[in-house]
Amino acid sequence: MTFWKRLGKEPGHNDYLKFLYENPDSLIEIEFYNRTDKVKTLWIEPSCEEIFLESHTEFKIVSHDKFLRFEYDSDGFIILYLQYSFGFKLFKRKHSSDLQNKAEWELVFDNTDIN
Repeated sequence: MTFWKRLGKEPGHNDYLKFLYENPDSLIEIEFYNRTDKVKTLWIEPSCEEIFLESHTEFKIVSHDKFLRFEYDSDGFIILYLQYSFGFKLFKRKHSSDLQNKAEWELVFDNTDIN
């Protein structure tokens, strides 16, 4: 029996997205780190979001889109294509030289509601 049948209703798209983001096993997470002394630019398609990646900071993108593509251009832009959706969350935290970074992730950007 599916999750939705147990609820006794067919899901709307918003119900589906809410379920995904409340159940992290259904999401993809990508962590990356700007090691440089310069701010980098992350451009996210198809939503055309420009996000500045602070130096010496770790980042994490969380999305329900499991098909991602990265490109790097000659201007230093990092381009991320979410292939089938617009929704993602972006988190950041200061880099730590400790083996395990215990700093809390801070939500920087959330457009999961536009899908």
